[in-house]
Amino acid sequence: MRIGLKLDIDFDTSEPYRRLFGGRDVPSRLSELGVQAVEIPLGPFSDLGDVGDKARLCHRVGLQVSFHPYTEGHETNPAYFSGPESQPAMVHQRFLALAAGLARQQGETIVNIHPAADANRLRRGELMERSVQFFSWTLDWCAERAPHVRPVAELQVSPEAAERLVRVGDSPFELAQIVERSGVAACWDVGHAVWNHRRFDTPQDPPNRLWERIAHVHCHDVGRVDHRVLRRGDAHWQRFLQKLLGFGFAGTVVVEVAAQTFLDAGGLTALEESIAALSETEFPPGVTRKATPRSSEHSGRDGP
Repeated sequence: MRIGLKLDIDFDTSEPYRRLFGGRDVPSRLSELGVQAVEIPLGPFSDLGDVGDKARLCHRVGLQVSFHPYTEGHETNPAYFSGPESQPAMVHQRFLALAAGLARQQGETIVNIHPAADANRLRRGELMERSVQFFSWTLDWCAERAPHVRPVAELQVSPEAAERLVRVGDSPFELAQIVERSGVAACWDVGHAVWNHRRFDTPQDPPNRLWERIAHVHCHDVGRVDHRVLRRGDAHWQRFLQKLLGFGFAGTVVVEVAAQTFLDAGGLTALEESIAALSETEFPPGVTRKATPRSSEHSGRDGP
């Protein structure tokens, strides 16, 4: 298991990052603290040249880089996928090509994508179909042009009724359907799972058939709000990771907590505690590994 951290693209100019790391070079300091990977969020209007430069800075100090596109509320969201010439395909080709460039240096590179979301009253079934078609297309694109890029579908946070929004893949069983039908792997967001369970009583854990298809994890604690700092002690995220390790998980667990949130929780000490809490996660007594650890290389579709 590799410990990662969400890293905003403005990490070199942002005031919260400057305060959190005391003005030091952020990628180098993360490496010193025991972080092994970073995930960079990006959007339809991101300067991908700048993103690529920042990703290479991280790679040079030994950090494994993944990318996390955000397109909700934009015409490039998978909700509007209708084939290789559609806007979602055109923009995500750019994201996948960015990852392909980095993959030539670091090997397998995750691109973590949310399934479809729509506020324009598209039916849930239609959004599911478009999500499946979109992720199937990403696999085909990568198989042909970028075999070391691995797209994954993330468990979404469920919207409140007042939001008048539909997000598919916001329940474990729906995410499992998208993964199985399209062939992609899954990103399990532990905080989203807990938050959805508290508000809508959906299961906190994946269905049995999904465990071995989880290739990437987002991890954050949940209090009165989501995306809180990880702390030591008995917590759902810890029990989840212990079980996932038993299935041979060898990917990245991204601490998806903002720099300002770490500052509010105590600064660098809070970040160090999150890293330590993850580092100490191990098999509970009586639990043994159930599968051979996955290789860091991947190409083509996952099996059913």
